[in-house]
Amino acid sequence: MAFCTQCGAQFEPDKKFCTSCGMQLPISCALSSARNEGQERVLGIITGLEHHRSFLKTDLVNLVVTDRQLLCVPVNKLVQAGVEQAGADARAQNMGLFGRYKAKMNVLWASNFSAHFLSMTPEAILQETPEAIRIPLNTMITFTIEHSVKVSGEEDDWTTESWNIHIRTSTGLHTILSRSDPMFQIEGNPSIITVIGNRMRSA
Repeated sequence: MAFCTQCGAQFEPDKKFCTSCGMQLPISCALSSARNEGQERVLGIITGLEHHRSFLKTDLVNLVVTDRQLLCVPVNKLVQAGVEQAGADARAQNMGLFGRYKAKMNVLWASNFSAHFLSMTPEAILQETPEAIRIPLNTMITFTIEHSVKVSGEEDDWTTESWNIHIRTSTGLHTILSRSDPMFQIEGNPSIITVIGNRMRSA
């Protein structure tokens, strides 16, 4: 089975249109689904996350959910390449300094690279980004989302929210930070969280 990237509904390999939302389905997607039946596949992605590898090293990451594992994939290189390309395009259009800066910031804040990873197999993702952290589903004990609110300012007029995703496995603990509710940052199949099943916890 494959999933519609518009509404997340499953569809048969020979379908040309999603029976749920009517979106035209890519031929390559249908053929790939037919060929790769039984193989590991990407179900969806939680975008816009941060992973602190060390005190001085923070990666922008996407959490790729497959039917067998979670992949914490750094996107720093993709962001940098996108920023450089945006700057080059802006220069080619004779934009000024502010215009080039704005073009770069648009890439930095707007790009989540979900389409990039949704079009790839897990093997291709790991080949492209070998530093990705692999978390097999059969090693995961709990998947906890911890929401915190920080109030600051002289009159307590500044509120900052954050969400920490704690993934506890049989070999350790992985913590990933989100600046907004990760449940609203799911791309691909919107029901991918069911893959995590009864390991889901709230804090």
